[in-house]
Amino acid sequence: MITRGSPSYDGRSLGVIVLVVAQVLIGLIHVSSGFFLLFSKPGIYGGYALIFGFLVLFFNYGLWNRKNWGRYGTLAISCLVITVDFLALFNLPSIPGIPVLGAFGEIIYSLLIVGYLSQNRQFESAQKPNKQPATTRD
Repeated sequence: MITRGSPSYDGRSLGVIVLVVAQVLIGLIHVSSGFFLLFSKPGIYGGYALIFGFLVLFFNYGLWNRKNWGRYGTLAISCLVITVDFLALFNLPSIPGIPVLGAFGEIIYSLLIVGYLSQNRQFESAQKPNKQPATTRD
């Protein structure tokens, strides 16, 4: 009987690969929109988007390289997004300029990230490449 493991690349699970690709896109979108907003209509949201985009890319680099700080940073920034966008949805004091329609989607996406990265078995398989145990000679 042939058994197959989950698809992976260089010891990274498929879930981590999909997460990293999605986070790169989100980071680049926020960096570019942050620059655009800072120069077209100065305000807090442009700076927030720019800083958020750079943090996403930075923590994503750590996540791809199997660093715990990348995982914890991604978890922290996802929790920040959930909090800030939740406040925006209910019209509570938050960062001015957050689009309400986008906030709903970002909350769902961030909850998926938190759920995925909170599963230790998912991240453990992505942290360490598969290595053969050392053999000992008697």
